[in-house]
Amino acid sequence: MKNEIHGLTRRDALKLSAGLASGLSLGSLMGCSGKKTQPRNIIFLVTDGMSAGVPSLAEPFSQLVRGKETIWHQLSTNPKVTHGLFDMASMDTLVTDSAAAASAWGSGQRVPNRVLNQYPDGVILKPLCPLLKEHGILTGLVTTSRMTHATPAGLCASVPHRDYEDEIAPFYLNKVDVLLGGGSLHFDKDYRNDGRDLSGEFSEAGYTLVSTRQELLQASGRTKMLGLFFPDHLPYTIDHNQSKLMLESIPTLAEMTKVALAGLSKNGRGFFLMVEAARVDHAAHANDGAGLLWEQLAFDDALAEARSFQQNNPDTLLVISSDHGNANPGLNGTGPAYTESTGFFDRLAESKASYVKIKQDLDTLLRTTKKLDASQVIKKIQTATGLVMNNAEAEVLIATLMGKEIPEMANQQKNFFAQLGQILGNWTGLGWTGVTHTADWTLRMALGPGQEEFSGLLKNTDFFDRTLKLYGINFKNPDYVGKAPGALPEARGKADPTG
Repeated sequence: MKNEIHGLTRRDALKLSAGLASGLSLGSLMGCSGKKTQPRNIIFLVTDGMSAGVPSLAEPFSQLVRGKETIWHQLSTNPKVTHGLFDMASMDTLVTDSAAAASAWGSGQRVPNRVLNQYPDGVILKPLCPLLKEHGILTGLVTTSRMTHATPAGLCASVPHRDYEDEIAPFYLNKVDVLLGGGSLHFDKDYRNDGRDLSGEFSEAGYTLVSTRQELLQASGRTKMLGLFFPDHLPYTIDHNQSKLMLESIPTLAEMTKVALAGLSKNGRGFFLMVEAARVDHAAHANDGAGLLWEQLAFDDALAEARSFQQNNPDTLLVISSDHGNANPGLNGTGPAYTESTGFFDRLAESKASYVKIKQDLDTLLRTTKKLDASQVIKKIQTATGLVMNNAEAEVLIATLMGKEIPEMANQQKNFFAQLGQILGNWTGLGWTGVTHTADWTLRMALGPGQEEFSGLLKNTDFFDRTLKLYGINFKNPDYVGKAPGALPEARGKADPTG
């Protein structure tokens, strides 16, 4: 005979008591049948700047370089997964930047590009992470960018310009429990403009500070952690893989995700975790096909960790998406009846360096020798990618490095990265529409309790509203009633070119 308490089974009563103790409402835990229908935990996985064609390139690339199917492909073919799209436009333009995109997710309202959770009239919006903390839900942000970069910041900070990264860093203190990524400069008193010892403040507040891969793995299970593993963005995966020192000292996105999940789930209170593969976007800006696909596979490894956690914790919802497209890479047909397309694509596996590293090396050579000749460029490109360009192509790259005008009709294609992408695209089959974000609706998948909330075409702001609904929180930021957006404040320091 069942042991019942006011019509509930003893098991359901215990679940309810635990849920109320953790700050969750009755509605967020129990359906009319008495069974749990909504999540205790939500993991939001973002592959920043992923155009819709990237997963279709990542799957054969994964088979090529690691001999296995992507988790993305597994989920895409799973009939239990809910599919949909996000319309990611910002307040002032169809093409969003990452700050406005993350702010829409983070506040439920659209703001102008470059702004984080503020209206043009100065009204401050309350972001998702501080709001969830007020309701007893643990929060975490994991990224391969600087921790103060636009996407993680959009879920916690409110500033008039995304480039105010020294001002963004303090927002995380006691508002986010687990922070793992890059950007240590903005927490270090020796590099901050105000000399504030922000790392020390986190330590005094009970955060475990880690700065190496070994320290991170040893600290697994801590519920409050600040892990900053590089002064800037974390290195590209393709460069990370070629460096023994970086492999030993800098964790992967998957490793950071696993540690974050171990800490956030330790006390069973329920959590929200955002995991961002930021450098997919950066590689797309650079028209770097191999660099982008290695970043997508790093994201896929993190997705595997999240999926494994969910399988062991079925009260967890996974939501997987991107904040915007970028440069829309695609594999063009080559050869008679396109029969050479696969062979061309396979050449991407030969690359051993990101385009950013290639440019840095050439810039250094130009700065030290005061001159570059075509043979030097050809040799560098061949060493990094396995592909051999001709003298005329090398001369075009030299011209872009020296800031000279080149005979190119498309304005977006006049820089070094676009030209390198076009030249090597003749050998790999990859084509690009430009070097900037695009207005495409972004792909989305959801699996777990509450996944039906993420079906079909949604406005980006719906993420905030539906996330709060699933946690049983009734809150709405004010609508914008001011005039049309005007000019933004000037950026402080060097503006971030990644968008």
